[in-house]
Amino acid sequence: MIVGGIDGAGGITDSVEVYDPVKDRWESAGLLAAPVYWPLATVLDDGRVLGTFPEGTRSPTGALQVAREGVTLLALRTGAPILPIACIDTDLFWPRGRTIWRIGGRIGMQVGEPFVVERRTGADGRKESLEDVTTRLMLHIAALLPPRQQGVYGPLLGVDGSPAGVSEGRVR
Repeated sequence: MIVGGIDGAGGITDSVEVYDPVKDRWESAGLLAAPVYWPLATVLDDGRVLGTFPEGTRSPTGALQVAREGVTLLALRTGAPILPIACIDTDLFWPRGRTIWRIGGRIGMQVGEPFVVERRTGADGRKESLEDVTTRLMLHIAALLPPRQQGVYGPLLGVDGSPAGVSEGRVR
């Protein structure tokens, strides 16, 4: 999936496109201003893979920022498993604001274990907030990153660096 980007004339585009491997082509899934949940849910329902970055933008420092809740909402509604993948040192390879990456630079990827997000219910019968579920999701990614890139989620990790060490926590 490609969300936004730069068009051929150098302008910013607000389209969403999804690659269909069966047809071997990219297809429009609408504009960012329009709801894009259903095309994305269809991708997951068809058993295809959807890659996304929960923060919605690149970090100027390379550290995790507060994630948006769209990925969590999509995962909750579809029941699709999440495979956490941490991109390491991308800020050093292609610093934000530069038009080209650093020649000879390297990035790393760390892949975690798949999991399914669930919305917990408290003793009072109230459902866990979407913000708290998103935080738990992001802790799985933060645990795969070096400390300098854990950002706002680093202090919420367990003593052993695992996402299991935290039951709840706010990052906003």
